[in-house]
Amino acid sequence: LPGFIDAHCHLLENPYPCDMDGEGRSLASIALNNALVASKNGITSLKDMGGYEYRVLEIIKMLANFKVPRLFSSGCYFTVKHGHCSDHGAIEINDMNEFICGMQPLIDNNVHFCKIINSDNGFPIDLLTRMIEYAHNQEMVVSCHAYTEKAALDAVLAGTDTLEHAGNYSEELLNLIKEKDVIIVPTYVAAYDSTLENCEGMSDINESVLKEWADGENIVIPKLFKQHLRVALGTDSGFLGTPCDSLLREIGLIHNIFGISIHELLYSAFITTPATVGMTEKLGKISEGYYADFVCYDENPVDNLQVLLKPKEVWIGGKRVDNLIEKQIKIRRIRVTDIERISLYMSNYYFNCAELDDFWTPDEIMA
Repeated sequence: LPGFIDAHCHLLENPYPCDMDGEGRSLASIALNNALVASKNGITSLKDMGGYEYRVLEIIKMLANFKVPRLFSSGCYFTVKHGHCSDHGAIEINDMNEFICGMQPLIDNNVHFCKIINSDNGFPIDLLTRMIEYAHNQEMVVSCHAYTEKAALDAVLAGTDTLEHAGNYSEELLNLIKEKDVIIVPTYVAAYDSTLENCEGMSDINESVLKEWADGENIVIPKLFKQHLRVALGTDSGFLGTPCDSLLREIGLIHNIFGISIHELLYSAFITTPATVGMTEKLGKISEGYYADFVCYDENPVDNLQVLLKPKEVWIGGKRVDNLIEKQIKIRRIRVTDIERISLYMSNYYFNCAELDDFWTPDEIMA
């Protein structure tokens, strides 16, 4: 089969908060570990949904030196002042001028899509519409995070291309989503996994929010497939204790709990999901002109879910994952001789001391 694509993950989030000591504090190390975990389990492309301002953009450039899944990122996410994910480095927006300034690093780095967080108390619909139009003019796919009916409705009316997560949407909203040809990324496995204990780092998430999210996805997912809406497969891995190898587990959950056929889920995986990163002509097929990303099985995986969940071989860019070098990033103690060089780079979020093969963040240096 073609390589699987996780259409919603968080590269810089450690799904295991208890492991955040020592090397685990490095966002770069977390990103590399998440990517390697994914690559071993049939996931050959990751759609990262940003966080920690723009830091992921520099980390992805560094990870290009490693043989990891293809990495696509929103670079950041945009929210209202003190809105959802403000405590995770979201870019807070008051007006259109601030959004245009916030978009410039994405444009400079040729980012394929942007993420906007909308909520019931989110962006006014006229501002949201202008933001989405501006992103479209930059040839970006727009992903809107929205759990609730009102937030999702505003995002759809404003012109979003995808809805991230899903809720207990009304029939009227589902019909509008279908009419507007909006793609939904339910992230069911994280909703299934979610517990309050796993969300200690998110100050604006509580047990009732998680329950509403999980209950909403349980109700709406069968409707999405029954009514033939466009569904992409994403996990929200990184958050809520959901590791980055969870995409195939999500397929298994949706199949077993809702009775959705493997054929329908594979259609979502290989036909719909590539569109969420604007890569329909490069991902999702084993064909001339497409990336040489695929997974191999001993038996026909379409006939047996257990086979599907356990690929025998994973290939990325024509190279087998088993042969990929798993070099870990090391963070060493600062030396007196480093001071002059550090002062030259302190304006950057991240910098690479290339000749020593070390990688620091300013926070780690100052600590």
